[in-house]
Amino acid sequence: MPNDTRVEQILRQRAHDLAREQTQLSDQRGEALVVRVGNARYAIPLVGLGGVMGLESLTPLPGAPETVAGLTQLQGHVVTIIHLGALLGEAPEPPTAALLIEVDSGSFGLGVSAYENVIAIPAKRLEAVPPGLSEAASRYVEGVVATQGIGVLRLATLVNDLMQLESEEEEP
Repeated sequence: MPNDTRVEQILRQRAHDLAREQTQLSDQRGEALVVRVGNARYAIPLVGLGGVMGLESLTPLPGAPETVAGLTQLQGHVVTIIHLGALLGEAPEPPTAALLIEVDSGSFGLGVSAYENVIAIPAKRLEAVPPGLSEAASRYVEGVVATQGIGVLRLATLVNDLMQLESEEEEP
């Protein structure tokens, strides 16, 4: 049976380790999926993402704005794919993957060139948005993870703007 001093040392070490873990967690904003849009890399917070999918077939919509890449089918449902590159003012490159976004009225996809990996976003170490970004990109990019050259997107702002555009298009 361990003595009281040894038990106390173990408990103190566990408390110390737990406190260090909590401090590390508070230094991070959360996790984000890194995607490529043309040559640029962006991080999109995982909160709000419904999944990712490859785009094997994409049906264009004649007369649709350039931000609408087209339609695809997912589990028997038609999903509109929004071209993230067009929204951000990037060179138009057909999307090969989509991030599914769930909203009250249904779901849609954000078309991207590729998705890479998940990273932790630092809470306090985002660099300012670099000059020279398009007006749209400046609106949606919160900051840059400088060590990796990845722009962190404001997903909530992007989704709100898309929902507002959709409601304006539906009005007679």
